[in-house]
Amino acid sequence: VGIGKSAINSVKLCTSQDFINLTLTKDNSLFIGYLFQNKENLLIRYSQGTSIKGFTSKELKKIKVSIPGIEEQQKIADFLTSVDTRIEQLNKKKALLEQYKKGMMQKLFSQALRFKDEAGNDFPDWGKKRIKDFGYFYRGKSAPKSSIKKDAATPCVRYGELYTTYSEVITDIKSRTDIDPENLKFSEGGEVLVPGVGEDPLDFANCSLLPIRGVAIGEMISVFNTSEDPLFVTYYFNTMKKQFARMVEGSNPSNLYFKCLEPIKARIPSKKEQQKIADFLSAIDRKIALTDTQLTGAKAFKKGLLQRMFA
Repeated sequence: VGIGKSAINSVKLCTSQDFINLTLTKDNSLFIGYLFQNKENLLIRYSQGTSIKGFTSKELKKIKVSIPGIEEQQKIADFLTSVDTRIEQLNKKKALLEQYKKGMMQKLFSQALRFKDEAGNDFPDWGKKRIKDFGYFYRGKSAPKSSIKKDAATPCVRYGELYTTYSEVITDIKSRTDIDPENLKFSEGGEVLVPGVGEDPLDFANCSLLPIRGVAIGEMISVFNTSEDPLFVTYYFNTMKKQFARMVEGSNPSNLYFKCLEPIKARIPSKKEQQKIADFLSAIDRKIALTDTQLTGAKAFKKGLLQRMFA
């Protein structure tokens, strides 16, 4: 997995025999490090072996590269370092926002933090309900991986995408299925999607709101329709990791049947307070999404620079 990847060391450290360490005599180490980052695919081509691939320092020495003078090396290294600094800042900002969101969700859903209404008055106390008292479940229908085609007619959401692709709100459908629509279940818009299969019991609270009408909902997804604010419910479900985990059956993979979720007790605020909570958390999510977009752009910018500078 790590063949061809390179890093520039700025502190004293030890490496295992699986590393090739290059000590420079006159060239700029940062410049050479960035050069190797752009040569990852070339280094992979030099690797040998079947189950475990690798290359030696002898093979590495055969590679020919063009290197400018030391002053230009320094300018290139300084510029790319500034781009890396920006990427690091965005990574930290995203991590801090995610940490802040997690902390605020804990406070909001434990009622340690409460909102007030427009007049500055307290909202009513939260009522205790079972999940089945404020909505109902049904199961998604077949949209197997083998049916997923880029040019297929029907947009769909598959259960694995709730872990890997979507956050709390699904805004852009990534998959399309060629299954006959007669054999599919379609969204009305506003459903909360709960994965029904997974590896780790604590991962089942990876729920997403599907606000888009006419999207096929794949098998192994429990679909929750509610009269409460569906985005509030989505955020709430995602704080219920332990409650969901206790209902999981089997292992490798594990299953979470919605009949096991229905009796779980939850505390539900008034509709207006639900909307305030959902709006507050959505605002944080928008900041996270914006930072992630900026981070993706910065990484693409760096990749383009490496390709042009070290072509």
